[in-house]
Amino acid sequence: MYYLEQKVREYLGPFAQSPHYTHQEGVSWEVTREDGTCTESGYQAIEAEFSVSADEISKLTPEKIRQKLDAVAQDMARQVRQNAFQKINEAIEESGTAIDAKGRPLSKELLLQALDSVDWGFTKDGDPIPPTLLMHPNFWETVKDDMAAWDKDEACSAQFERMIQRKREQWRDRESRRKLVD
Repeated sequence: MYYLEQKVREYLGPFAQSPHYTHQEGVSWEVTREDGTCTESGYQAIEAEFSVSADEISKLTPEKIRQKLDAVAQDMARQVRQNAFQKINEAIEESGTAIDAKGRPLSKELLLQALDSVDWGFTKDGDPIPPTLLMHPNFWETVKDDMAAWDKDEACSAQFERMIQRKREQWRDRESRRKLVD
């Protein structure tokens, strides 16, 4: 089981960086946001199986078992990613932060609008912790050169810096309103 859990996390990609919790019992879980709103959700079954035929038993090696467990881990990680994307899409729609590009290709304006629509975190020193951008590898190949050029565009950089300053002030406001537990 330990091997399988580690392989699932490996195959989760950027979702492996997300906090995870083990729940021992219950039929639902709840998320309480900074603004006090709550969302309750039921558990999603994540399951996979593998089988070994009677003919395979005599030829079963640790390597073949590992290959079967890796296939199970890949399937489970795929299910977790799909569920995560579904939940993210639901939260985006619910919060009203969805951006409809109306078929337009990704532009620096659309990217800045997307980055501006989410809360940012900052370190104790005030350095921004940018959100993670998830893209299909094929899409990344089509936009990576454009994104590198936008990074060198002075007007785009200035607009980005103004957004970071605004996000830093919003973060300070949120932090100053937090209630600390004794």
